[in-house]
Amino acid sequence: QRIAWKTGTSFGFRDAWAVGLNPKYTVAIWVGNADGEGRPELTGSSAAAPLLFSIFNLLPKSDWFNKPTSDMATIGVCRESGFKASEFCTRVEEKNYPLGAEKTKVCPFHKQLFLDESGNYRVSGNCYPVHKMQRVSWFVASPLQEFYFKQHSLIYKTLPPYLSACAGEQGLSQLEIVYPREGFKIYVPVDHNENRSRVVFKATHKKNDALLFWYLDGEYLGKTDKYHQLSALPNKGFHQLYLTDQAGEIAVCKFEVIEK
Repeated sequence: QRIAWKTGTSFGFRDAWAVGLNPKYTVAIWVGNADGEGRPELTGSSAAAPLLFSIFNLLPKSDWFNKPTSDMATIGVCRESGFKASEFCTRVEEKNYPLGAEKTKVCPFHKQLFLDESGNYRVSGNCYPVHKMQRVSWFVASPLQEFYFKQHSLIYKTLPPYLSACAGEQGLSQLEIVYPREGFKIYVPVDHNENRSRVVFKATHKKNDALLFWYLDGEYLGKTDKYHQLSALPNKGFHQLYLTDQAGEIAVCKFEVIEK
């Protein structure tokens, strides 16, 4: 039978779910132990889904859903971000969505940049002849987003640097804290010797050669380059992590260390 279906597995393998439907029937399956004990094999796909399919095979067959064309609108979608396409998106795909979806936010990533004749450096009208500029569309991510894009995306390209003559131009944010995030509550575990583990702070910078200076509650912790990770042992309570680079850009976050 043709059905729409989805599985789910709870944390610790305590529950397994599978839900499926067609125009006539909706079937929901729960598999688990009454006492909540977990089992490694208790997953939605292996424990609940086979039972879901078996039940649908016993039910009378049904036609598929009719496409609700009167309630749909065709929208241009940015293939790289998934948002509604903006004027700067270069790869656009037409898709059908429910009416009202055209009011959603347009792609916030694609922005218009100005490059020099070589296409290797960013420029502006304040420092470069306007008639020599190249106007291009670029997928621009925040420092934190770029931290993950670099690891998992084959098509992501980092922003070109400014031309030396345009070094004074105000650019986008370069520095961001990866961990902890603002408002995090952190539990610091103990090892087998009852010693408290250290918290590993992480940050990212769009420039590969950036030098970062770290402060915790106003106390200097150290500096990092290339790989921006630093460990510390903060006490229970509220703390402030403060970072700055050579250019004076700062990043700050407040977090709390808790105990059991």
